[in-house]
Amino acid sequence: MANIEQTRGIWGTKIGFILAASGSAIGLGNIWRFPFVAGQNGGAVFVFFYIIFVIVIGLPVLLSELTIGRSTQKNPVGTFEKLAPGSQWKLVGGLSVFMNMSVLSFYALIAGLAVGYFFKILFGNFSGITTGAQSDQIFSLFTSNPIVTVGLLMVFMIITAFVVIRGVSSGIEKISKILMPDAGSLFITDRPGNLCCNSGRGQKRT
Repeated sequence: MANIEQTRGIWGTKIGFILAASGSAIGLGNIWRFPFVAGQNGGAVFVFFYIIFVIVIGLPVLLSELTIGRSTQKNPVGTFEKLAPGSQWKLVGGLSVFMNMSVLSFYALIAGLAVGYFFKILFGNFSGITTGAQSDQIFSLFTSNPIVTVGLLMVFMIITAFVVIRGVSSGIEKISKILMPDAGSLFITDRPGNLCCNSGRGQKRT
C-alpha cells in the first residue's frame, strides 16, 4: 500500500492542474453547441441564466469534488468507501466511473472525426466548399464508412492511452498546456461568427 501511495502521480504546476480541470469541466458542448443554443434562446438572456446556474450549481459541485478528492486521495469508489465505510455509497463511485466511460465513448468518436477532418483540411478537401449543403454532403459521406470512423476512433484512443500512460505531470499536464490554449483561441475566434450566423438563422425562421 505504501508503494502505491509513493508512486501516485502529482501535478507539477498549479496552472497545469487548472488547465486540465478546465478541459474536463468545460466540455465539448460549451464550445461546439453553445453558440447555436445561445443564438436560438435569447442570446444575452440565455448567457445570463447560464452564468447564474454555473455559479449556483456548477461551482459548489466543483469545489466539493476538489475538497473530497484532496482529502481522501482515492479514486471515486475508494472515496465513498472511506467516507461511508460498510455502506452502499461505493456504488455511486462505481456509477461515476461508468458515466465517465460512457462520455469517453462519445468524445472518442467526435475526436476521431476531428482527426479525420484535420487531414481533410490539410489536403485541401474543403477548397471550393461555399454552402452548408456541400459541407453536409461531405460529412454524410465521411461518416457513412464504418471502417474509417472506427479506425479514426482507434487512432484517437491510442493517442489518449499514450498520454495517460505517461502519467499526470508528464502526460496529462503537458498535453493540457498545449491543447487548452489552442482550444481557448478556437473558442474566441469561432464564437462571434457562430453567434452572428445563428442570429441570422433565427431571423429567417420568424
